[in-house]
Amino acid sequence: MAADYHRLPPRVSSMRAPPRPRPAPRPQRGLRLLLCAAYVLPSLSLAPPAARLTLPAAELPARWRKVHDCERPSRWRQSLDDEDCAALLASDGAEPPVAANARAYRSLVPSLDSVRAFLEANDRAAAAGKLLVVKFYSERCPACLRIAAKYRRLATDFGGAVDCYEAELKAARPLLEALGVTAVPSLQIFDGEGVTRLFHGPCHPKDFKKVASKVKAAARIARERRGLLRCFGERMGEELRAAPDV
Repeated sequence: MAADYHRLPPRVSSMRAPPRPRPAPRPQRGLRLLLCAAYVLPSLSLAPPAARLTLPAAELPARWRKVHDCERPSRWRQSLDDEDCAALLASDGAEPPVAANARAYRSLVPSLDSVRAFLEANDRAAAAGKLLVVKFYSERCPACLRIAAKYRRLATDFGGAVDCYEAELKAARPLLEALGVTAVPSLQIFDGEGVTRLFHGPCHPKDFKKVASKVKAAARIARERRGLLRCFGERMGEELRAAPDV
């Protein structure tokens, strides 16, 4: 006789406790840092880069203000560089006064202080069949001082094909903002016809030879096939003529 027994139900894996829900994925490290900064620094500026452009003070020391450029350290020269000074020493040794150097520089490289002046310079360059080059700088920028003589030489070497100008950060801020300048020293090349921008970029002392080669190439192409530049450039005339200070 079969023994009476109670059959137990088989063990089912489904009787285990339900799995614990997975936690939400944590934000990536970069995002966490950004959120933390936004919380800790609620006054973080969100202004456009041109409006935040600031530079450490680097004014010409008083001891070098009344000294000829060739007697100043290289970082404080304003009109002459090593090549210019070597040429002076190789000549009769006559040293022109500092004021004469400044006048010669301003005659080669006029200043622009507004969008209107910039547009008028483009019109003159277009009428003469030249390109327009603008250097942007600050009086408190040591690197800007170091390229001043190099830029003057560029204006001398390419004077027949290029009109060279400069615009200072503080004196011409509306112009720098209109042209999207976010760092100095920098340089932009324009075809005056339609205010067509052909190049824009930094021009630090160590990179100035590359920038000068771009000016040379643009001048050559403008002389041989001027219409080709306008095909690839950025036409800015209409936008700039609608700027507030025009």
